[in-house]
Amino acid sequence: MHSDLGFRLLLKVGSLEVEKLSRPPSAYQNRYARKTLYQRRRGLDHESHGVCKHCLMFPYKVAGVLLRQMRRMRLQYQVLILLAIGLAYLCVSRVLTGSAMEEDQHLEMQRHIHQAQAQSHSATAGAKVVYEKSTVCSNRRACRVGQVGFHLMSGFENAKKPYMCLNNKIVLKDEVSGRGLNMVVLDGNIKEVVVSWHADTYLESPPALINFLKKIAPKDVLIITTFDDAFRKLSKEVKDMLANDFKSQYINQMAYRSSWVFVGQKGVKTSAGIEKLNLIHGQWADKIELRGCLSLPMSTNTSTIEPGRDLSSNCNQPECANNMFPVTVQAGVTVKKVQQPPSVCIDGQQVMGPVRIKQYDPGSRGLNCIIYDPVQMKVVKIGRFDTYNSAVDDNLIQTFLGSLEVGQIIIIASHDEASRKLSFNTKTVLKVLGSSQIEELNFRDTWVFVGQRGSQGFSPYEKIGFREGTGWGPKVEIKECIPLKIEGVAVPSALGNRKRRDFCKQYDNYPDLCSGENVNKTLRPLPLDDPTLTSNPAYNLPIVVVPGIELEPLQRSLSSLIAVPGIKPSNVLVILNGNYPEPNDLVKLYDFAIEYIKPKADYPAFLYDAIGRALELFKGKENIILLEGYLEVTPDFLRYFSQTLHMLTKDPTILTVSAWNPNGFAATSGDENLVYRTDDFPGFGWIVRRSLWTDKLQNQKECCSLSTWRGWSLGDLVGGGSIIPDVSRVKRIQRQGGFYEDKPFMSQYLLSRTSSSAGPLSEPTMVYKLEATEYENEILRLITHSVPLKPDDINKCLTEGNLSLTFKAHAQKIYAVFYEQDSVDDHTLLRRLCKCFGLFVFEDVPLTNMHKGIIRFTHKGNHFLLVGSKTVYFVNRPKAAAVLSNPGRMNEKG
Repeated sequence: MHSDLGFRLLLKVGSLEVEKLSRPPSAYQNRYARKTLYQRRRGLDHESHGVCKHCLMFPYKVAGVLLRQMRRMRLQYQVLILLAIGLAYLCVSRVLTGSAMEEDQHLEMQRHIHQAQAQSHSATAGAKVVYEKSTVCSNRRACRVGQVGFHLMSGFENAKKPYMCLNNKIVLKDEVSGRGLNMVVLDGNIKEVVVSWHADTYLESPPALINFLKKIAPKDVLIITTFDDAFRKLSKEVKDMLANDFKSQYINQMAYRSSWVFVGQKGVKTSAGIEKLNLIHGQWADKIELRGCLSLPMSTNTSTIEPGRDLSSNCNQPECANNMFPVTVQAGVTVKKVQQPPSVCIDGQQVMGPVRIKQYDPGSRGLNCIIYDPVQMKVVKIGRFDTYNSAVDDNLIQTFLGSLEVGQIIIIASHDEASRKLSFNTKTVLKVLGSSQIEELNFRDTWVFVGQRGSQGFSPYEKIGFREGTGWGPKVEIKECIPLKIEGVAVPSALGNRKRRDFCKQYDNYPDLCSGENVNKTLRPLPLDDPTLTSNPAYNLPIVVVPGIELEPLQRSLSSLIAVPGIKPSNVLVILNGNYPEPNDLVKLYDFAIEYIKPKADYPAFLYDAIGRALELFKGKENIILLEGYLEVTPDFLRYFSQTLHMLTKDPTILTVSAWNPNGFAATSGDENLVYRTDDFPGFGWIVRRSLWTDKLQNQKECCSLSTWRGWSLGDLVGGGSIIPDVSRVKRIQRQGGFYEDKPFMSQYLLSRTSSSAGPLSEPTMVYKLEATEYENEILRLITHSVPLKPDDINKCLTEGNLSLTFKAHAQKIYAVFYEQDSVDDHTLLRRLCKCFGLFVFEDVPLTNMHKGIIRFTHKGNHFLLVGSKTVYFVNRPKAAAVLSNPGRMNEKG
């Protein structure tokens, strides 16, 4: 009884396992899917799979023999044998079927993942469209996430084979393609290629082709391209299957040597099939090429095909790179004193012109607008609005522009007159779309524009032509490859500026400002180029410009200021010496503030009064930047102050920070990262401290009676210091013509000057060493580690005026000249040394750049120090340093 029970139990378990093994898993129920998966992943066909099932039945035959013998055995032996047989079966079945089950689970998991992604995409499609890039397939547009990008080409004649590229993967290669039908099957759920096949329907119509089409699972996608001839032996049964099961519209029209490209989804009805047929023309049909984005299921009718070019048009547009399309928009063409309507070509197709073109009407007076959808790759809407004579049309254009969806591109061309009824609200909408010049549009000006909803910044695709005299503005044209996603720019280029043109017509003494190349450019401030400096107080300091009597240098000064990244026009004040029309009009071009003071005869008096007036106007500011006359600033002017301004608070002995180095010649400066402390007052471009001015300098007017370059008398402030750069951040403009004080000297003084390159590495470093104690330690370090120059080498320069020494460039060496003094104020030998090295020396002007009696400068990347015997640093010289005395004598100081 027990043995019968065990036998029946084993048979019951065995029958369940046999049933389980003989029935394919859910993912293998479809014969086509089973075949493709085994062929692709295991290299097995249906017959080999059947053999495996017979192999699995073998253990049961052996088990039957054993069970018949078990009837004679004791119960405990029967149980042990049953357990051994069951364990052996489980191990064998696991080995033979385990990997197949894993593939089944992996396939099911992939399907669920892609279904979840598709559901997530459909749920969010209305909120934001996400695009994938296309590179390998060379599609000119990007597809939405979830779509399949495709690039399909039929073969050409019998020479060039067909081509298929899906989702940036080439899925049909030359070695597996051939004459007839070239087919690829795409899984409708996971959107991956599962099989590719070729049938030579020129020689035969093989039964295997019918079986292949039958085994394609419902909702899988069939893609076909032809090569050479695919018609000769193409059977009616195959045609019927392609027409009925895959919804081909042209298969029954195919003829000898036709070219055919087809995409269809089995069992899915759609009115948006992707299919094209070219019949024979001469000996061969023309090649077919289709690019686009396939949406699944195809019943959604959201698949797109990139339009071909209209070669019959007169657009003459070039091929553009991936994710771009050509646009030509032209306005202002005049023929026999009559302005012609605008002309617009988009992607090789003319959609607007002087006359009606196919379904497109010509442009009309006002603004002519075209909306282009980069997803569908086609024009979706055209509007013409008479903004010269109709306030109603002005409201209509606002509605039209408001209909733009995010990502859609707007193309606008003016005709005749478009500004008269153009309202503030319409201009605001256009500025949101990226226009930077719409405010400049006036009576009968010409204007063209390409923008995009959702783009940030100004569109780089905009031009305006200003009307001069009677008639209209000149012809303007945009002929560009426009990206499907326009990247806005922070500052527009090649802009029109009516104020600038009017100014240049009235005043003709500004060759740079009013040149043909520059006259149409708008003077706009540049955005800050370093986000880390956004909150730096230097960028909020008032900048006070105190110009000289010549206006062309003032224009150059203002133009250099507006080009400083991060400059705020509201912080700039220009103080004029009297109220006169031309300087007023000049300053207004830059949108800087203007203040007038009573005219002064000499510049130092004017500068003194201007400082007082500026401090009155900026009452809440402790520091202001003062820019004297005849100066241009470098682009890193404010960046320099951003790194040095805090030292005024940290060290009360620092009187000011200047952007000018009096010794900043090409041969005696060059380290853009280096800053010094000096005892003198360098002036030119510097920071005025309110407390210093009101408490000290304002009460001793005699301090400032000379030009700053000559040196201001600091009185009881001697002992304080100034910060200067090794490389100046301001450039002195050479005055042209006329007579003025010290003209011969200044002509030589301003030669061979160097200024900052304003590169990314031009920022001052190690500024903390400017604090009084730190700076003393730094000077002592430099002197202690210096290489003393021999007096014999220097004497030749003192006697003959030539310094014959050569130094290795950028060796980062520290050289020093130690010279003899009779007293602390004895600078006789020092002045001669300065002339030898090419430093600033003028007869009645004190030496500059001195710190406690020493002078520091750089030459070819090396540091130099001139150290007198009466300075506090002399005792720290190297032990073997020779000391320079009067020419012809040398003392050895141990």
